[in-house]
Amino acid sequence: WLGNLAGMTVIVACKPTTSMTTTYLCNTDQGDLQIFYSSSAWRVKCAGGTGVSTATMSLNAWQLHSFVYDGNGASSAQKLRYRYNKADQALTITGTIAAKSNGSNDNYVWGAQDTSTLNPFKGQIGEVFIFNKALSVGEVAAIETYLGGKWGI
Repeated sequence: WLGNLAGMTVIVACKPTTSMTTTYLCNTDQGDLQIFYSSSAWRVKCAGGTGVSTATMSLNAWQLHSFVYDGNGASSAQKLRYRYNKADQALTITGTIAAKSNGSNDNYVWGAQDTSTLNPFKGQIGEVFIFNKALSVGEVAAIETYLGGKWGI
């Protein structure tokens, strides 16, 4: 169900315990629908484009990552939204984000760049929500409120 999506939402509570130059929280087998940390910033990638935030890694503290891909957006900036600890992140986007995710996606990998465990996430993943559509701002906020209360974020 990961291939040819026009929308997707991933919200995850996690607690990094070890700093790494590059670490992947999640990624598909085709390098799509990603949340990863590289070059001192959290990044999201989907359907041909990458968004770089200014959010940095906090160690040994629970945090929330909310990634919304909406292929129906009029521009790349409208197709990719990222929130860190319940706050919208302005993204510097490179590439052009397509209207649908890679059609060959069929595996979602957690805690590594790919199935060979390259660039592993070191820490705890407390809870994950995945939706095969772009959730509204209000829907994301409601889930973040729930997770924030549960994980102390």
